[in-house]
Amino acid sequence: MRDIRLTGNIFQSSPPRLPRFRLATYSGELSVQAADYPLLDREVIDGFVLVIKLSDIGTPFRLTGLHEVAVRLLDVNDNQPLFVDPLSEMLIAKDKEDDVTLLDRMPWYYSTETTSGFWTQLRAFDPDLGENRTTRFTVLDNPPYHPPVAADMVFLSATDISVFDDGRIWVEEKLLKSTVKTAVFIRVLDGGKQRQLFSDACLQINPDFSAREFKTATADVSHGPDHLRDFSRRHASLNRHPLSLPLSKLRLAQFFTS
Repeated sequence: MRDIRLTGNIFQSSPPRLPRFRLATYSGELSVQAADYPLLDREVIDGFVLVIKLSDIGTPFRLTGLHEVAVRLLDVNDNQPLFVDPLSEMLIAKDKEDDVTLLDRMPWYYSTETTSGFWTQLRAFDPDLGENRTTRFTVLDNPPYHPPVAADMVFLSATDISVFDDGRIWVEEKLLKSTVKTAVFIRVLDGGKQRQLFSDACLQINPDFSAREFKTATADVSHGPDHLRDFSRRHASLNRHPLSLPLSKLRLAQFFTS
């Protein structure tokens, strides 16, 4: 397609490959070939409009007609939750060299509520719907693996860490030393019923010990649930092509029965 200013630039875009549907002639059962099942991804395309040709078996005349049928995809738990960078609000990708998701830029705050310690706020995002998108955090007692990037780190156990329902992680001050790199493995799980997906990350506990001059309560979270909901709304439509009428704006697939 040539641009409207006629500068000679040509832009091309390839539409996503559509699954090949099969329609049973008499029962009307609609199916998809097994090889195309991965193409049924609600987060990419959440629905299709099929143009169906119906024919009767009347005599002496055989009548036909075209009908449009909208097919919407239901949500399945096919996306694992991902950690979110609190500074850039971008999803954190796994490091290809070390094969680990490293959380080394988390802001840590000093707290003197009951016992002095440091806390941070974890966030995660899951593009699924309903319970499939709900997330919770847990601390792994033993690291599932030891990536090279964490070779010089001391790992804390699950009993050393307090995890709150809203994603806050709290560590007692006496467990930390400014001269020792400390870390812990965090797992975020979704709320899937049939199967539960998760992601692991290595959380580096690297607070600024001079921050003890600025004491904050553990319950004083700078970004509350409203902020997380706003983030979810902004990212829920990433890489999606929602099904919406009129028909001219939808990708059509034509199927004919004999």
